[in-house]
This record gives sequence, C-alpha cells and structure tokens, in this order.
Amino acid sequence: MFAALAGLSGSIGGIVGFRAGWGLGNALFIAKMVDRWNIHVPFVAGAVAVLLGVLVLATSHRTLTEADRRLASGAPAVEGEVADEFGGAPDAIDAELQHERATRR
Repeated sequence: MFAALAGLSGSIGGIVGFRAGWGLGNALFIAKMVDRWNIHVPFVAGAVAVLLGVLVLATSHRTLTEADRRLASGAPAVEGEVADEFGGAPDAIDAELQHERATRR
C-alpha cells in the first residue's frame, strides 16, 4: 500500500514520507514476529529473502547479460516493443508507427 501511495505522490517529500511509513510498518511487523516466536525468526526470514533474491538474479543472469549486450551494441528496439513512460526503448514508438504505416500500404 505504501509503495503504491509513494508512486502516486507528487513530490520527493511525499515519497520519503510514504517510505518512512512503509519502514515503520515493517519494523512493527518484525517486532510482532519477535514477540510471538523468538529473536531468531526475523533473521531467518531476512536470510531466506536474501537467498531468494540471489536465486532470482542467478536464474535471470543470462537474460540480463543479453539485454546489456543489446543495449551496448546500439541495436534498434525489438520489433513491436512499446516504450514505457519511464524511458524504456527510446525509439520503440517510432519503430512501431513505421511498422504500422508500412503494413497499411
């Protein structure tokens, strides 16, 4: 919830505030875990989260390396790809429009 609100906020102060609320919520949740079970549970949960992150990065390493290689080579965007508002695939919209115009003729 705090992540969505931070994304919708219109200022840096709003983002920082929502991130602080998110951190407070996490701290209260971890305190409740300690209170309910024991002091080791949050550390085990953190270790599991780190291991899951390592697993995700290790399994997607080939895909990320290929994406980096394509970006470095300056190859044009993938055909049919649509750019997002955050700057992904800079000329994808132009390439898509050119492709649509060419197929109409």
